[in-house]
Amino acid sequence: HVAVKVLHPKVMEHLWVDVQLMRGLAWLLDTYVPALHFLRLRSSVEHFSHTIAIQTRLDLEADNLQEMRQNFGASRWKDIHIPRVIFATPTIIVESFEAGIPASQVKHKLTRVQALYMVNRGQDMYLKMLLTDKLMHADLHPGNMLVDPTSCDTPLGMALVDLGMVARLTEAEQVNFVGLMRSMGNGNGRAAARWMLRCCTPGTQHCKGPRAAAFTDDMVELFSSVCRGYGTGTKFGDVLRGVLILVRKYELSISANYATLVVNALCLDGLAADIAPEYNLIDGCAPLLRLSVLLNT
Repeated sequence: HVAVKVLHPKVMEHLWVDVQLMRGLAWLLDTYVPALHFLRLRSSVEHFSHTIAIQTRLDLEADNLQEMRQNFGASRWKDIHIPRVIFATPTIIVESFEAGIPASQVKHKLTRVQALYMVNRGQDMYLKMLLTDKLMHADLHPGNMLVDPTSCDTPLGMALVDLGMVARLTEAEQVNFVGLMRSMGNGNGRAAARWMLRCCTPGTQHCKGPRAAAFTDDMVELFSSVCRGYGTGTKFGDVLRGVLILVRKYELSISANYATLVVNALCLDGLAADIAPEYNLIDGCAPLLRLSVLLNT
């Protein structure tokens, strides 16, 4: 069995019209609403249009599939399946068909052991892409994670599909985000604030001086109430959502790859809360975060 994806013949024309409309709206808001300057709307539209344009090149998606398949090719990842590319052009891709149920629909089909295994392996995949591969699936919502509860060798099999969007991380982006996660694990709001202020393209941070100091103070207060670190029952999603509220309040600049890492982490947290609420993501991440040499280089 194979899966075939075909590019719609008029997608480029529709995309061009949409991008022009967004560019015009971004220009108007940037020009006449100074309070929104920190959002860098015109820059965001350009990045978004570039990302969407890449998605219309199915041969590039095929390259992403092949690279991701190689990254997860070792025997210890035999339960993680990436579609095999059979044929690809810029407008057509033929790949192996991966049987499974979208992760968003498996809640009542899994045993407790399978649910815990699924969340643990989802966390393992996320950390591998972050810590080792520097290649992150940029659309890691439950619909792009397929689950096969009938797997024979492991509690269940999982497949990642739809790799039209990926984030290629620099070492600086790895270090900054790992630093943020470690700070959450250590319950250190001041360190987390320092890492968050670095989560942008160098030289583009709008939150500086007294504003950055106020952001740091609020991060310390937030962590003192909801993030006490490893082994304390800290809820990863609650902390991250609290951080994002402060990011908005103090108008921090956050670049696209960091936004992708945050959104994927929230998707994983939502999945865990839905199918295995007893699993603690911060505690689960602790061994790999502590062993990572990224902050020691």
